[in-house]
Amino acid sequence: MAWEAADIAAPALRWRGAEPMVALEAARAPGCGCAALRCRPPPRRDGWCRTFYTPELSVNDAAALVTAVPAGVEATAAVDVALDARHTFDQAGVYVDVDAGCFVKAGLEVVDGAPRLSVVVTNHGWSDWSTQPWPHGPRARVRVHKLHRPQGACVLVEADTAGAASWARCPAADGADAAAAAQWSFVRIAPLHAPAGAPWHMGAYAASPVAAGLEATLQHLSVARRTAALSHDASLDAHA
Repeated sequence: MAWEAADIAAPALRWRGAEPMVALEAARAPGCGCAALRCRPPPRRDGWCRTFYTPELSVNDAAALVTAVPAGVEATAAVDVALDARHTFDQAGVYVDVDAGCFVKAGLEVVDGAPRLSVVVTNHGWSDWSTQPWPHGPRARVRVHKLHRPQGACVLVEADTAGAASWARCPAADGADAAAAAQWSFVRIAPLHAPAGAPWHMGAYAASPVAAGLEATLQHLSVARRTAALSHDASLDAHA
């Protein structure tokens, strides 16, 4: 499929907007040598709408490297992230962008002094935010599944909790061995009220909402038709 991307340098991926909104440096993933990007995103860009904060914030301008996934296709976006953070709310991970008031971001974010696993879901121009402790420091492997159910479209967010032993395995080079090493843990399910027929732009992002200084390394980015089993079964009978 033309929209699928299995490498950070895949031609299907594009920075949102007419020009890249991030300073880039080519890198190599440790161990496997795959292409990676060190990103220094511009300050005061983010993805958040209305909820909680004063003065009211309504933005969707984080630097995101994405590809358009057709509306009816089930897909998965995954990425390894490492944060060299300087400020509260420095963050990076997977981005799902439909329009200004409908998007998802999932990854690592510095919250109250520590990196946490973080998911923001925005529908109809209102954001909600869930976080949880992350014992592995400023590095993670996360993925977001784009799913279609009779009730409507939704996302399922997962994180690989196996730690460094798993993250050292290259999904492209190690194939089944890397998949076996991963311990995908269910993080969140949420609806996404995307307009009918609208493509979902899926990929990776980095943001420094407060001030410049974050350096985020993005590795092993993939956006492809969903083939992986989900860590949480959709059948209620399976949980009886």
